[in-house]
Amino acid sequence: MTLPADNSPFWAVVPAAGTGRRFGADQPKQFVRIGEQSVLAHTLQRLAAVPGLAGIVLVVADLADAGDWSQLAVPVVAVRGGAERADSVMAGLYWLVAEQGPDCWALVHDAARPGVRVADVVTLMDYCAAHDLGAILALPARDTIKTADAGAMVLETLPRDSIWLAQTPQCFRADQLLRALKEAAEQGLPVTDEASAMQAVGEPVQLIRGHWHNTKLTEPEDFPLIEWILSQHD
Repeated sequence: MTLPADNSPFWAVVPAAGTGRRFGADQPKQFVRIGEQSVLAHTLQRLAAVPGLAGIVLVVADLADAGDWSQLAVPVVAVRGGAERADSVMAGLYWLVAEQGPDCWALVHDAARPGVRVADVVTLMDYCAAHDLGAILALPARDTIKTADAGAMVLETLPRDSIWLAQTPQCFRADQLLRALKEAAEQGLPVTDEASAMQAVGEPVQLIRGHWHNTKLTEPEDFPLIEWILSQHD
């Protein structure tokens, strides 16, 4: 992979403190098992296999649930998360800025995306290192996109050729992303992902084409697809 000109390390930040309310299981979706391992274990193993990744910050609700990841190829540091995703991401970023420096690259990745491809993460890191610019994995929309009112009546059809579906990892300088998330929180701005926070403060964000295998486990009906995707990677 391309090394940053300033030798700033790349670290993954994995927010795993959420309850997964939409998933409907008796435990958070990141702890549901696929085969002999949890979804989180599959995700961390995939990230640990990325060449050039220096380590992983795992953000959990309770440090007692962090687990032992000493068998992975990179160090895993556990920190306590917050009530919302953005709070958990900020907790991970605070650790990165303090321990790895403000210019460290943070690859924020959903714990419930265990199918991310190593090659796509490398492409993302290469772009950020070569251009000194934040970027995210994403996919061009294939379906026709509609907006609707509260009663599910169509309001508008959006031009599909300009629509991309955001994925993770989303990669930015740790200090820049932390400042953007803090500013968004102070202003009460909705932050659905890290890129939206960066956009809100006027920072450019590059889209890097990902892969549909990097789908997110959100609802129970997603489980068979995720299980199949992981079987293809094994």
